[in-house]
Amino acid sequence: MRKNTGKSSSLLASISRKLKKVNKNNLGGILSGINSRKTLDKVERKLNLWIKEGKHHESDCSMDDILDDLGLTRRELSFFCSRVLKKKFLTWRKELRINEAKDLLLKHPEAPACHIGFVVGLNDKSNFRQQFRDVVGCTPKEWREMNLDECANSKK
Repeated sequence: MRKNTGKSSSLLASISRKLKKVNKNNLGGILSGINSRKTLDKVERKLNLWIKEGKHHESDCSMDDILDDLGLTRRELSFFCSRVLKKKFLTWRKELRINEAKDLLLKHPEAPACHIGFVVGLNDKSNFRQQFRDVVGCTPKEWREMNLDECANSKK
């Protein structure tokens, strides 16, 4: 039987360490992927329920209040927003509110735009106008006039 020399034994130890490292990294990657999917699913379910309950219209909530209401950590919400929405949470919520406001502006052409802003959670008239302009490129009144005209012309 041949004796291990110091050189071959250190080579075996080096290979063994590398294999352990590779296995550990792969397992970590697999577990991380599973946890990522679970986190994304969890956040999506909670956000859908939050929207369904109309809680995104609440205007005086801090970010901590929203996180408590959702039952999420800041890290979970941030992870979901960056991976799925590709934008910050507050930007997404603003766009969600503005899109709802656009629907309401057409469904209720007689309602003052500031009332629509109040319904979607933007209680200050000038803030609603500014946020609408930031997202859409024009004021709520201008948008309504352009889109009501388009609806009327398409029905002719």
